[in-house]
Amino acid sequence: MSTYNNREYTDMILALGAYGRNASVAANYYINRYPNRRHPDRQVIQRAKRTLGEYGSFEQLQRHGSRRRRVSMNVEEQILKNVLKNLEINTRNLSLLYNLNYSTVLRTLHENNLYPYHITRIQGVMPYDKISRKAFCHWLLQQHANDAEFLLKILWTDEPKFRRDDMFNVHNMYN
Repeated sequence: MSTYNNREYTDMILALGAYGRNASVAANYYINRYPNRRHPDRQVIQRAKRTLGEYGSFEQLQRHGSRRRRVSMNVEEQILKNVLKNLEINTRNLSLLYNLNYSTVLRTLHENNLYPYHITRIQGVMPYDKISRKAFCHWLLQQHANDAEFLLKILWTDEPKFRRDDMFNVHNMYN
């Protein structure tokens, strides 16, 4: 894979800015303006813009083993401030807001011990529920004593199942 030097990347970004962030038009302009250079396609120009926004330079993302280069401190601080200001923010929206890869946003959050989550609602029978359950049973027996057909007037379903360890997950809930 061939790389471009900083001057070539700079010219790509300038072309992108001159043509309203349209990478395809910027690539065509670059071909006409610099016929003796290597010609980038729109994806190279978009990647250069994203890399410049994430890291503040055109250096390639360097990987040494499992280590990856971090986003600039300014971008990281902006992400963290936004998350602390709005704890319900979606990580995909953060990646769009800062023009970053989704995995970059997640990695930044994880490095700062922040993890997105979904609320898990748990329904169980608690010890203090015994009094109200007993009162309900007495009420139900009293209603049945007053009206023998009272239980026939209730719509019974098998939906509410109570177990002490019952739980369900509510997806896309950020409370």
